[in-house]
Amino acid sequence: MVLSRITDEIVGRTRELAEVEDFLQLALDHGRTLVIEGEAGIGKTRVWKEGVERAQARGARLLVSRPGGADVKLAFAGLADLLREVGDEALSELPPPQRRALSIALLLETDRGASDKLAVASAFLGIIRRLAMTTPVLLAVDDVQWLDAPSAHVLEFALRRVDTEPVGALMTVRVESGQPAPADLFRAIGEERLQRIHLEPLRVGSLFELIRARLGLTLGRRTLLRVHETSGGNPFYALELARALAQVGAEPAGGEPLPIPTTLRELVTARLATLSEGTRETLLVAAALRRPTQRLVGEALGDPERVEQELDEAIAVGIVELVDGEIRFGHPLLASIHYSTASPLERRRLHARLAERVPTREERARHLALAAQSPEAGVAAELEAASAEARGRGAIGAAAELLEQAVALTPEADRADRLRRRMAAAEIEFAAGNAERAQLLLHAALAEACRGHERAEVLHRLGEMMLDEDIGGSAELLREAEREAEGNDALRAQILCSLAKFRYGHWIGYDESEECARNAAELAERAGDRRTLALALALLGQRVFMRGGGLQMDLMERAVSIEEEMHEHAVELGEDASATTIYAELLLDCEQPDAARPLLDRLCDTGRQAEDAGVAYPLHVLAYLEFDAGRWGRAEALAREALEIAVQGGRETIEVLAASALGTVEGALGRVSSARGVLTDALELAQRTGRGGRAPRYGLGLLELSLEDEGAAWSWLEPAIERILPLGLTEPTTEVSDGVEALAQLGRVDEAAKLLNAFEEPARRLGRSWALAAAARCRGLVLATEGKLDTAEEALQEAVAIGEGVPRPLELGRSLLWLGTMQRRLSRKQAARATLERAQEVFEQLGAPIWAERARRESARIGGRVSSKRELSATEEQIAELVRLGRSNKEIAGALHLSVKTVEWNLSKIYRKLGVRSRAELGAAFRRES
Repeated sequence: MVLSRITDEIVGRTRELAEVEDFLQLALDHGRTLVIEGEAGIGKTRVWKEGVERAQARGARLLVSRPGGADVKLAFAGLADLLREVGDEALSELPPPQRRALSIALLLETDRGASDKLAVASAFLGIIRRLAMTTPVLLAVDDVQWLDAPSAHVLEFALRRVDTEPVGALMTVRVESGQPAPADLFRAIGEERLQRIHLEPLRVGSLFELIRARLGLTLGRRTLLRVHETSGGNPFYALELARALAQVGAEPAGGEPLPIPTTLRELVTARLATLSEGTRETLLVAAALRRPTQRLVGEALGDPERVEQELDEAIAVGIVELVDGEIRFGHPLLASIHYSTASPLERRRLHARLAERVPTREERARHLALAAQSPEAGVAAELEAASAEARGRGAIGAAAELLEQAVALTPEADRADRLRRRMAAAEIEFAAGNAERAQLLLHAALAEACRGHERAEVLHRLGEMMLDEDIGGSAELLREAEREAEGNDALRAQILCSLAKFRYGHWIGYDESEECARNAAELAERAGDRRTLALALALLGQRVFMRGGGLQMDLMERAVSIEEEMHEHAVELGEDASATTIYAELLLDCEQPDAARPLLDRLCDTGRQAEDAGVAYPLHVLAYLEFDAGRWGRAEALAREALEIAVQGGRETIEVLAASALGTVEGALGRVSSARGVLTDALELAQRTGRGGRAPRYGLGLLELSLEDEGAAWSWLEPAIERILPLGLTEPTTEVSDGVEALAQLGRVDEAAKLLNAFEEPARRLGRSWALAAAARCRGLVLATEGKLDTAEEALQEAVAIGEGVPRPLELGRSLLWLGTMQRRLSRKQAARATLERAQEVFEQLGAPIWAERARRESARIGGRVSSKRELSATEEQIAELVRLGRSNKEIAGALHLSVKTVEWNLSKIYRKLGVRSRAELGAAFRRES
């Protein structure tokens, strides 16, 4: 499992931690304040602590205060905390009036006279300024709303005046009803130097990982969604609910309330106990409804006027609010806990009453199920129909829950109905990401299925679902399914398509895989099964391509066209699951990303709307596409989304691929520790499942190459290359080209040249531009290792020339870096400087700090005068010029197609290079240089 490494044990706060890191980078150069705000239990303190630890790692001097509710009335308690670690020497250096005032405020002197507030504030400012002369200072206050007023005044006084010194402030504040934020303090800082992070509720995937990491508990997706809904995404409440589930030892059935911890139950019931009995009854009806309205509750109780009065009582004490007639509880826990207090008999009677009044079929079916005491054929049929409606509108999670309730309420005598519903429930559960639950349902179905076609269908689906975790077992199940399906062309075609998806291993090789696809297409066409025909044709085209037969455009376009004709049916997602997915990947192999992107975008949108866990696969493919294209922000977001979905759905092979995509992006962005952790965990998982190991090895190899550890890079890449080459290199792969680079740098020229020939042959035969550029770069490195520098320079110039026309900026930057290095070694100083500046600019625009630093170091090795003002890069010059013209950071970002954070990061570098501390000084300095 790889998700726990992503944010160094802080789950679901990647964006916020990145903002903290950006803040520290700026704040420890010149004064900035960051406020982390949110409700109680949302995780403010954890993010704040991480920021404090990172500041300490950067060498900052920490002044820390963590006031509590009782401290708000204790004068200067917060100030005493902040100065606790400051030695007597700092105090002794103050002017006598300030020293005496501060000593009185901190109770260091027995004089009980009133302390001069101005003198105290001036003393504090003087101390932090003295400290900041030798090291950056971070003022860290957790729960600033509890800071006593005199301390808040001192802090406000200081922060108003340290706008240029390396003094930052990192604070948290609770924002919820009844808790006023210290607005005066924030106003004093000024919007220009104040940054806010509002912590939102955690997403479902983050809660999943949080619960697994903290409690070692893996919740089924349906239960996880209920925990998320009930907790409102609050991590503290979610952990408490999960602990209660762990104590019970079982997940509740559909419609049953979650177990509530005693602490939370007592807290809520104490609030509800203040209400009248009638109001509590009204709220119980509201709690039993998915979307309670005043009208519906009034009809259920038969007294709309009474309900109006009782809702007024609940609204007055903040338990509910009324929005456009809809009753909304102040927090989902209020509804959940109140509902759980009713007895099972009371709840059944309530649901029977509500089933007669709710407006939709789905709601009626749910209430009928919750009112039933034993299996009922009519209720089961109603649930099945409601499930079909829910799936039709894309509510796949709801469809799965309804269908499982239908299975449970199907009488024993109705075997055929129960088997059909169980199979359908397994399909939906798998699509919803509940792979383990889906397999349990299928094993139960297998036990009651008759031999022949009925058993073949169950074996087929079970084999498909086991593909990610047990390739050999999956192949055996599918072959058995084909034998059982004899005489049913459509079913055999579907099973053969599943067998055709096997590419590697001794179970099924290329020849058998291609033959399965060909036979599947013939059977599907004969049976009139258009969906299976589309997939079989695409799989056949893919197998021909993999054997070196090129892209079969007519075959692939026919396959996609047939699939598009079936638009009224859900498109299958996942690896080799649909003609569209297969075609998009082949287009990428053929260097047609602009043609592949809309296909993948469409698949991802479809999967998201359908809540289909299979969407993780096209998401990860799209992430790699965007990474190659240099859109790393989108690539990271897509990879994270894919990883969360894969983990929740138990799709381990896709988890490896998604984690590898994420780790590759993180490594390029310079997050070395996180990237290495994610990628090594992905590799361990790949080795355990037997699939997907190439992806993490590529990411690890690229990371080590960026760090100039070619030995480590080769150790990661070699096993992947050894696996690729015996299969025949029908397409050039990045693992091989990076392997050549590693070997060349290690001085293993003969091995590098041999591997380069294996890479370059398909690159030239197929005309893959990116690979031809990479081959030229590798050839240049091999020649340089042999001492043939002039010829090496020519090869590297060829790499750059080809790379200019390929939309892979990282590859271009790497070629520029090596060309500039070669030009420096040949003493072509002016050319080397220009080439390396271009490389640095490419890397900086990408946001690749490790590569950019390499380019800077290489430039620094060139003797003579630099060409750009005060060693500014081209990007830095553009930013400085726009600052001189009075543009804001946001305007600069828009003009140069950069992020605001990138502009701020470059500005901090410009300030250091030019020796200035403000935008005004920068403008003046830049005008003097012009």
